[in-house]
Amino acid sequence: EVEAEEEEEWKPKGKASAKKRKAEKPPSKASWVASPHSTHRTDGADETVAQIAVRLGVPLFDLIFLNRAKLPRLSGEDRLKRDTRLLVPAPVDVQAVRAGSASMRDEWHTVAADMSFKDCARGLGMEPRELLRLNTHIKGLQVSSELLQGTRLILRQSAHEAEEYCHWTFPEDDPANAEPSYMMARRLRRRPTGASAAGVGESGMVLESIEGDTLRASRPLMLEERPAVRPSGKRAAFIQAIEDAKAAADERARAWRDSAWHVVQEDAPFKKTAEGLGMDPKELRALNADRIKGLQLSA
Repeated sequence: EVEAEEEEEWKPKGKASAKKRKAEKPPSKASWVASPHSTHRTDGADETVAQIAVRLGVPLFDLIFLNRAKLPRLSGEDRLKRDTRLLVPAPVDVQAVRAGSASMRDEWHTVAADMSFKDCARGLGMEPRELLRLNTHIKGLQVSSELLQGTRLILRQSAHEAEEYCHWTFPEDDPANAEPSYMMARRLRRRPTGASAAGVGESGMVLESIEGDTLRASRPLMLEERPAVRPSGKRAAFIQAIEDAKAAADERARAWRDSAWHVVQEDAPFKKTAEGLGMDPKELRALNADRIKGLQLSA
């Protein structure tokens, strides 16, 4: 019935002004994207959604998740009417997943022994110029170069270009310059904890110990301090420029702290001040030209 209502052409009721018709016009339908799936219609048998999932050989969670848009209150204990349409996730094709994953990564080759660049290209069945084009990231690399053992060369670049996404930052960070985010690829499965890993709270509820399985497994991933920024992709040059600017600013601050200063006690000509310090006026002017604009020997 919902589908029939959606497909029915909308028509304004009675005569109305153009402004009113525009206000009454329903919003456009939103599109949605899903993983590969098929359609299953129930046959009216007295079985729950969980039993249907078992019969079709798909995880119950995936079946409910895929149909959440059409049936928001669907649960494993529900019994569906005859001819109810369900979207069923397609079985995972391991070979197709591996092939797709490989196509999204660059293909690399590690040089096994010292050899010339041309010999390496011939051994790989590639034109030296094409191999050189793919490895312009190696500074100074030429067709006549000699490669050392362990040198890594790109043989094929991925056709996919990934954009880094940042959804959390540290308080002092600019989100535009922050590190990329990482998303969970697998569902978390809660593991039952033993009596040694549980305690009882004030309300009588059983509480998991802070040293539970999840925390123990996460400890190797925890760091005492923020890791160094390792830029990649399009952001590499941008992040590197920021790091270089910070390093230059730190160097200027260090040089500023290490400088010897003199405070002029009373108004005096610049040359007379330089002579009083036992310095050449031109040298004193060169040291202060960047900080004091318009400074001249006659000042």
